[in-house]
Amino acid sequence: MTCSFQKPEPWQPQQQWVMPEVPPPEQCELEEDIFDRVIRDGYESKPLPDRLKTYFGLVSSERKKSPIAIKYAQEHEVLADGAVRYMYWMQAKNIPEYEAPFQKCILAYLSDLKFISSAFGIVGLTRFSGRGPNSVGMSSTIDHSVWFYNDSFDCGDWLLYVMLSPRAGSGRAIMHGQLYTRNGTLVAVTSQEGVVRANIRGPNTEDGKPAAKL
Repeated sequence: MTCSFQKPEPWQPQQQWVMPEVPPPEQCELEEDIFDRVIRDGYESKPLPDRLKTYFGLVSSERKKSPIAIKYAQEHEVLADGAVRYMYWMQAKNIPEYEAPFQKCILAYLSDLKFISSAFGIVGLTRFSGRGPNSVGMSSTIDHSVWFYNDSFDCGDWLLYVMLSPRAGSGRAIMHGQLYTRNGTLVAVTSQEGVVRANIRGPNTEDGKPAAKL
């Protein structure tokens, strides 16, 4: 991960993108509560298979233990130009009023959450469709950058993380993000490239193994 810092120069001209309109965090569900509800009630009026109940139970347990709380603000919003946007409220749990350097460390940590994995939904991949062009095969972060533009934010309050992917292809995807305070101040801009592959093999493979070169 690379981060960009500087001594603030508030006298310099400023501009920022306006924070998207989303429900406030008090009206959004915690990720673990969503998983627990799906385990209990099923998905789209259908009960979950036992293997998915087990998976969602493990994910819910991990989310409850995580130092970062995540609430869904808007998933898979298709914009007028066809771009797809994912947005989450994120908050560090039960932290004191840390000074700016510590707040930036926390923001850098939480900026990795949900980031490259959002590219799956943008390109139409799911984790539970077995093998094939619509199934997640592999993901991994290649690089991750954070640019800070504000020193007066508190990760102990909710931050809105806005994510888009300008391009995906050849087994990779690039994500761009913005982190806003409740009052709409854009405090950090992020970028991450990662491996995003479907669970399919290329045309030059046989039985899942690379073709012989000779």
